[in-house]
Amino acid sequence: MLINNISISVVVTVKNDEAGVKRLLEDLDKQTVKPDEVIIVRSEDYGNCTRGRGRNIGIRMARNEFIAVTDAGCRPRRDWVERITAGLYKGQAFEYKGQALFVVAGWYRAVAETPWQKVFLPYLVPTIKKDKKEKRGKGKTFLPASRSIAFTKKAWELVGGYPEEPVSGGEDLKFADKLCNHTGINIIYSPKAVVDWPVPSTLTEFIKDMVKHTRGNFEAGYWPHIVRNLNVVARWMIMVIWPWLIPVYLIWGITRLHQKTAKRWRIRDIAIRVVADAAVFYGTIIGIIDGWVIRK
Repeated sequence: MLINNISISVVVTVKNDEAGVKRLLEDLDKQTVKPDEVIIVRSEDYGNCTRGRGRNIGIRMARNEFIAVTDAGCRPRRDWVERITAGLYKGQAFEYKGQALFVVAGWYRAVAETPWQKVFLPYLVPTIKKDKKEKRGKGKTFLPASRSIAFTKKAWELVGGYPEEPVSGGEDLKFADKLCNHTGINIIYSPKAVVDWPVPSTLTEFIKDMVKHTRGNFEAGYWPHIVRNLNVVARWMIMVIWPWLIPVYLIWGITRLHQKTAKRWRIRDIAIRVVADAAVFYGTIIGIIDGWVIRK
């Protein structure tokens, strides 16, 4: 369906998640404005390719100049396509060397319903505070994630597409960072173009996500998050020397991450803090090894 003379292709990559793809297609079919084309790239069909390569394959296959990207595990809200397409329409006023080069940064909201999901939430999802917004790229407010993003093919081509090397993820951070910091690409923020993302519901899934994200940061070479991961490792190395700092660190960490529930701390919260840091420590080790092998 056309909106403001824009035809849009939605590109999704998936690996062993048929149920997630089915839910996503159902959500896209219920959109207030339906996409003109939906391309699902199964990594199994391309030699278990990386997510970055899968995204690039899908974008090359797309018939339209305007591309929207999300993940199979996400649930686009009913007006997601309409809002992100409206952002693309606004971007048509911007040109660089005669070409339409712009990106629409949508947003995603974590769905945390169970007590465990609410404990996991602060470790996995960035937050934007009204009084202290996170600065990204050209002084903007956040780095767009590929759970909710749209762009023109020309912008995608200009930055060389998604990095294809990272096995564990992180390719979207690197891609978004290149888009946001390119002087010829305009970023249009559309925080109401929202997809819902379910937070892991079990401890095993949480640990896997923490390790995957940390490992992906090193594989993609995304330094802002690498520094954050290395800080966790450095803190524990210091606490090995001065173990009396451990309870101070754990209480400080819970206070910072769980401000609204600080009066109801539980042993569980402290344990999750330790588990999360252990997952970061492990992900850092294998991420450094993987990153060195990728760049060798």
